[in-house]
Amino acid sequence: MDPIQIDLLSVFIAAIVYMLIGWLWYSPWFFGKTWLKLSHIKSDKNKMGLAFFLGFINAVFISFFLALLLGFLRVNTALDGFFVGFGVWLGFVVTTQFSSVIWAKQSFRLFLINIGCWFFSFIFMGGILGA
Repeated sequence: MDPIQIDLLSVFIAAIVYMLIGWLWYSPWFFGKTWLKLSHIKSDKNKMGLAFFLGFINAVFISFFLALLLGFLRVNTALDGFFVGFGVWLGFVVTTQFSSVIWAKQSFRLFLINIGCWFFSFIFMGGILGA
């Protein structure tokens, strides 16, 4: 078996796309106000720098391990990457996030907002990394 090649530039591009999707999704123009209300979080703009930094580190890890999975699966097209991203989203993200609805009594509406963001993040990251 050949060693898996991971394109680190694609990993960083996918991480940036992940951050942009999240920034837009949770912005006041889309679901930000509703998300803040449902999650009972107060917006503290003074701490946003650290949150974005840690979020980007998180995005790089997610992107890297998704790239590793795509490498193991020998994915080499954007379309296949989209499908794997969808599978990871459905099989791992949705099911894990749904645990919060079951056990922590998180609102179903908040669940839908969160998994919607993860949906677009994973399919686009999969497409970028699969290409």
